[in-house]
Amino acid sequence: MAIIETIGAITTAIEGGKAVAEVLGKAAEALKQLDEEKASMMHKEASGGMSSDAKAMERLLKKKELEQAEKDLYNVIVSVAGFSTWQELQKMRSEQRAADKRAARELMAKRERKRDMALSILIAGGGTLSITIIILLMFVF
Repeated sequence: MAIIETIGAITTAIEGGKAVAEVLGKAAEALKQLDEEKASMMHKEASGGMSSDAKAMERLLKKKELEQAEKDLYNVIVSVAGFSTWQELQKMRSEQRAADKRAARELMAKRERKRDMALSILIAGGGTLSITIIILLMFVF
């Protein structure tokens, strides 16, 4: 699991006396991986051919593994930069998730407006074509 390897790299950086900024940079990368893995876990089906109980157990184990990884990151960040940094980071993560959701909703609304406009043009164009055909038929017959 990539998150475990990243946490190991953070621990190695701390032991090697790396700068706080470098350690926190690696921690930020690990948190991003953690969030991505949590999101994929919620939307991904377990391996095919498994019973529903086995699938549930696989998801539970993955969830517990991710929770432990987040605890490990918490310990690293608090030990390197303090609890206030962890709190600030959590606040910023929350704000970023909200901004991402807002951007996704805006994108969906924009796509819907474009689709509605295209449909309106198609309907209006179809109506105009029908009227043109009727007028032409009136003159021909």
